[in-house]
Amino acid sequence: GIFTYSCSIVWGYGTVTEDAIVNVGGPVPPVKPNLLSATSSQDFCREATIEWTMDSISYTPETYYVKYGTSRELNNQSVIVYGSEDIHTVDKCYTVQIDGLSRNTKYFYQVIANN
Repeated sequence: GIFTYSCSIVWGYGTVTEDAIVNVGGPVPPVKPNLLSATSSQDFCREATIEWTMDSISYTPETYYVKYGTSRELNNQSVIVYGSEDIHTVDKCYTVQIDGLSRNTKYFYQVIANN
């Protein structure tokens, strides 16, 4: 929102007061994750590993998770992965492992970034 702040300075023989209007905005939307790979394990194909990179960070702290499911509705969610708190971080790689999947089943997934 937009806010008005007043600042008073006592200087020598008088007081100077100035008003400033400040527009405080929220963070910009996060950068889109770049998918690197999605692989299933050889152990009965009941788990998958999703790996992605972030080219840059638009606001810290960012969080990421994977939505997945057997249809495009993506009814399940992975654990939350916390991004770097360093705004200058580039090309950081993140990984999520999803367990308890059904054998011989097609899964859909999407990496979600929040800030």
